Amino acid sequence: TFNRVLIDFGFRFMLLFLGSQLLLEFVNIVPLQAFLAESVGSILNVPVNGIYIPLNPITNFEVSAFCTGITSAAMLGGLLFGFRVPPLREKILYFILGGGLILLVNLFRLILVVHIGYFTQDVGAAETAHVLTWFVMSAFVLGLWFVGMKHATKAKTGNELAQKLVEP
Repeated sequence: TFNRVLIDFGFRFMLLFLGSQLLLEFVNIVPLQAFLAESVGSILNVPVNGIYIPLNPITNFEVSAFCTGITSAAMLGGLLFGFRVPPLREKILYFILGGGLILLVNLFRLILVVHIGYFTQDVGAAETAHVLTWFVMSAFVLGLWFVGMKHATKAKTGNELAQKLVEP
């Protein structure tokens, strides 16, 4: 039934998404954080200290584990693996391609946030950009998932996709 499909999806999504967020607490991804910080610093020609990018003499922007794009990729994974369709092999392919694209777009998000904070010296503006771009990133993930699922299920409309997603 429809309710059972939604409950199954909700359970799988939360298990995958929250599980990946817990992993961020326990797995050392400092090398990825430092790589992103160095990449942003190199592109903008600004100083970097490990995972920190000084925005002004007293404030650093930290490329935290949650700023790496892994959270957004986890969101995509939860959406992809939460439903029964498409087949597992396609889900894995969509996750790898989508996850890679998310990580690339996230790099541009970090560049924008640091650019605003460093070159304007306005930490409030950088924080506002940080929050706004996270919402934009979430919308990007949903759009990526929607387009990918329409392609995978050969649905022509959103309503048709919804029907295919909840079919038992």
